[in-house]
Amino acid sequence: MRSIIQHLRFQFSYLLLPVFLMAISKIPFLNERPNVWLLFVILHVLVYPSSNAYNSLQDQDEGSIGLVKKPLPINKRLSFVSIILDITAILLSLLISIDTSILVLIYISTSRLYSYRKFRLKKYPIIGFLTVFIFQGIWIYFLVSTSIGTIFIISIKGYWIFAIASSFLIGAIYPLSQIYQHDQDKADGVTTISYILGKKGT
Repeated sequence: MRSIIQHLRFQFSYLLLPVFLMAISKIPFLNERPNVWLLFVILHVLVYPSSNAYNSLQDQDEGSIGLVKKPLPINKRLSFVSIILDITAILLSLLISIDTSILVLIYISTSRLYSYRKFRLKKYPIIGFLTVFIFQGIWIYFLVSTSIGTIFIISIKGYWIFAIASSFLIGAIYPLSQIYQHDQDKADGVTTISYILGKKGT
């Protein structure tokens, strides 16, 4: 159980919290929006930890990974837990709207393609970077603002500036999270943008 909780890396998922906060900060009458906390749980308690777990399953890292210095051996039930979290997230998203559920499903699918061995988007420095840059930034910003607010919120002055800014925020964090994995990534055939830039460049 300890291994499962560790590889869900709840603490790492909160590095993505600023995007959620930026999105809801632009939504008027937020205290009248009952879906705020539900969407928070869907993303930060279900979707992101499941993505972390799936990444651990595919990578099988033995060295330092995101905010975990010494990862425990993978528990065989981790795959089942990851699937359950994803299914729960999609079903709960239906309580908000079908559109939200579809957006969450697309995010989950992209996250899996990022790590999945047969596609492994993460092994390509630019494609891997852009996948994270877009889907953890502007995609989540759009998902949150349209799920809690309305589709018309995108017409608010400055909306796209904040949406793009959220991607730049993620783009700054992402390479930093890879600095301690250069050797592991290289051995695994993964070339990250952080590896290309080097520690100082990152």
